[in-house]
Parts: sequence; structure tokens; C-alpha cells
Amino acid sequence: MDRSSAAVKASDSPKQERNLLERTGWVRLELIGGRIAVLGHRCGQSRVVQVGEPTEMPREQLSVQLHSESLLIHYEDVQAERQVTLDLDEQQRLVLTCTGSSPTDDLKLVQPFQGPISLTFGRDKQQTFTAATLWHLSLKQPALCEETLFPLLESLRPHWRLSEQAAGIQQALISRAGEDVQAERALWRTWVQQLDSDDFQQRQAADRNLRGAGQSVVAWLQRLDRRQLSKEQVDRIQEICHGLADLSTDTPPRVAAWLVDDRCAWFAMLDHEEATVRLAATNHLTLLCGKPLAFDPYGQSSARQQQIAQLQVRFGK
Repeated sequence: MDRSSAAVKASDSPKQERNLLERTGWVRLELIGGRIAVLGHRCGQSRVVQVGEPTEMPREQLSVQLHSESLLIHYEDVQAERQVTLDLDEQQRLVLTCTGSSPTDDLKLVQPFQGPISLTFGRDKQQTFTAATLWHLSLKQPALCEETLFPLLESLRPHWRLSEQAAGIQQALISRAGEDVQAERALWRTWVQQLDSDDFQQRQAADRNLRGAGQSVVAWLQRLDRRQLSKEQVDRIQEICHGLADLSTDTPPRVAAWLVDDRCAWFAMLDHEEATVRLAATNHLTLLCGKPLAFDPYGQSSARQQQIAQLQVRFGK
């Protein structure tokens, strides 16, 4: 496998405002389906580049390895006040860490190839939050994302405007509050059941119908409990999701379309600082759950927290 490398002393090069990820253009970070995607569309071979000597600060290093079916990334940016590393390993697990001069500045984001992401911050007294996607996390922990995580991500991909996108997604969701999608979802459930039919023609028809539902069905299918499905259903669902895979980047309308019936997203908004948002989330969850919620959107914060915890236990979200 071909491999090229370069090393440049920081003192010998003009000050660069953009990082190596941006300047080389070998890989690009995008948000697709609420997850960070590392796209290597401009890297035709394995490469390594370094700015600054290994013992100097500041320094940067970017390593891109191309394997037959995977892309491996190691990036580090070492400054006097903090160190940032980004890794994409052989299992396609993405890990972003930031170590600061203060223990409270430490942060670690872990995104496995499949499954929920986790965000841990702090060094001595760590706190960890998990969520299905980055957008779920922004709904659950808006201040943490806006003040800490989003600026870190935007240091890797300037002009990403994640806070603006997160606000747009929330607004798009609120605009769809009260939209009853239960009949459509019931039809989807019927088609999923028919994927396990003894009748081949019925299985094929159900497969076509699910594919015809478009992008919004993908997130719904991915949320299904695989333990409750047969092997035939699981295999077909994987093929459907793969066939409908779309590398288009996230926009507020696209994200709202697949979060409109996501209980986790709406439960997160029950804790929003604005009462109007809490009320909209309460009313929409009443539709999704099929019954009124024991929740007062105008109550005191401590009472709301207790009610949310009880609702999550009751509805399994």
C-alpha cells in the first residue's frame, strides 16, 4: 500500500488558522443521521502529515490509513493549554478527546459503529451522558453541547454552526408537535410483521412498501428491538436500511422528520427551560403514548424532574 508523509516545522510555515483536517482536505467530517461521519473522498492513499516537531508546542499530526473496507484516522492538535485527539479505529469507533489545563475542561466523546454515543466530561468527578445521536444529546443537554461539545467539534470543522442547527431542529420539531403519525407507524409495523410471512409474495410486497416509505422509515426501523424479530425480519430490515442509506447531511427538516415519533427526543424537551416547549412536548407525547401524561409543564423544576423520571420508567424511555 502506498504511503506518503510530510513534516513541517511550525516555525518554518506561516500561521495557519485552519487545522490539518481542513487544510489537507483528505477527510471531511459531516453529520449524517445525527452521527459524525468521516468521509475520505479526497484521500486516494494512506498519508501522514505533521506540523511542528514531536517535542514542540504547538504541533499537529494527521494520519490517514486506507484499508480495503475501512478508513483509519488519527489526528492530534497539541497546544500549551489543551490537547485534542480524534481517532477512528478498525471497528469504526470514533473517539474525540480534549484534555485541558483544568480537570473540568476534559471531555471525551465516544461513537461506536452502531449503538448510542456517550459524552464524558471532567477528570476527577466524571459525568457521562448517553444518547442515540448527537441531536438527541443536544436536546437532553443543550447547555453542555452549546458551551463545550459544539465548540470542540467546530474547532475540527469550522463554520459547522451546530448550535444553529440544533436550535433549528428543535424549532422544526415544535412546529410538528401534534402531528399524528400513529396510523402511518401502525402500517409500517404491519409491513414488518409481513416480512416474516410464510407467503413469499407477501414478504416481497412488504419489503417494497417499506422501501417506498423513504428516509423517515430508516430511523424507525433502526429503533426496533431486534430481539423481538425473526432472522428473516432482521436480515431484510438491514438490507432495507442499507438500500435507503443516504449520505446527505442533516438539516432541521430532515432530522425532524425522523424524530417526530421518537419518544426519547420529546421526553428530553419536557425538561426545556421554556414552558411553551414543555407544553408542546407534553401534548405530542400524549399522542405518541396514547394517553395523558402525569406531567405539569408549568410545575417547579424539582417536581418536573421527578415526574419525568416516573414517566421514563413507565414508558420505557
